Amino acid sequence: AQQAQAQQNQESIDELIKTAIKSKSVLLGNKKIADHFIPTLVTIVEKNCPNVDCLDLHQNLIGDLGIVDLCKGHFPALQRLFLSQNRIGERGAIELSKVNFPKLFYLTLYQNKIGPSGAIALANANFPCLQNLYIHANNIGDSGCIAIAKGKFPFISQLFLAENEISDAGVIILAQANFPNLKWLTLYSNQISDKGIIALSKANFPKLEKLYLTQNNISDLGVSELSKANFPYLQQLLLSQNRITDVGFTALTKSNFLEIEWLAFKGNLITEVGVKALEFSKFQKLEQLHLSENKIESSVAQTFEKCNFPKLKELILSHNKIDENAQNRIRKKFPQTNIYF
Repeated sequence: AQQAQAQQNQESIDELIKTAIKSKSVLLGNKKIADHFIPTLVTIVEKNCPNVDCLDLHQNLIGDLGIVDLCKGHFPALQRLFLSQNRIGERGAIELSKVNFPKLFYLTLYQNKIGPSGAIALANANFPCLQNLYIHANNIGDSGCIAIAKGKFPFISQLFLAENEISDAGVIILAQANFPNLKWLTLYSNQISDKGIIALSKANFPKLEKLYLTQNNISDLGVSELSKANFPYLQQLLLSQNRITDVGFTALTKSNFLEIEWLAFKGNLITEVGVKALEFSKFQKLEQLHLSENKIESSVAQTFEKCNFPKLKELILSHNKIDENAQNRIRKKFPQTNIYF
């Protein structure tokens, strides 16, 4: 009976994997797949989908042993590998780094436990076409960040390093990286202060479009220097939950970020005095402005009445001290905008 049950379970696994094969993709995210599934997975995929270019195994129960078995497979056409939200540690990352994926351009490993050693291994991997690397929430620390910064990723476009206990030491080296194609950098929920931001403001990331720095330890000095950065294509700048006052916000409004579409400064120390600087900004393409949980009072209505943001779609001013009359004046100024008080 036990043998029959085991046979039935194996057949169910085989069917699950075969059903997941869609053209050149194998889609097995959130299927409670554990390490012991992986040898069967490798066998079936190699047989039924030898030219697989997308392998999605995110949000499963895969640990280092599963990755060891996965790396025994032969997937020369693989372009996208989703391994986020599993149980992968440094050994798994090290094994993964030994595999030759000549076409891999998309790798997600966020919310695992690869640590500094895992990040160092990935930085030395042979992924010549890698463009998107998501390793946030892996506790890689400064040493892992420094290794990634020194990695050979000439085509890297999206680099997610948030929630990794990275401090100024790591960001200072990251700012020296040769990433000419970098467009999206996330560093939120780390331990970065003005010193790291000053270094980042001097980085040579000429194509940078999105910079996420929420929930760090950044104050006016850092933002003032960041406003001088040469990021001509910057569209999204998120600096919520830091220590920024009117001084830093005013400095930012004087920047030449002419392409900016989204500014987020939730949970800082900005008052209506700082917001007044928006009257003279060059943010004609601004679509989203988040200023909730600051110290803004009702007189801000006069400022917004003088602002010219023709593309503004969303304005968040909740958890400030703006009375009903001021709210109505702001709504009248931006009738097509979603406004939250």
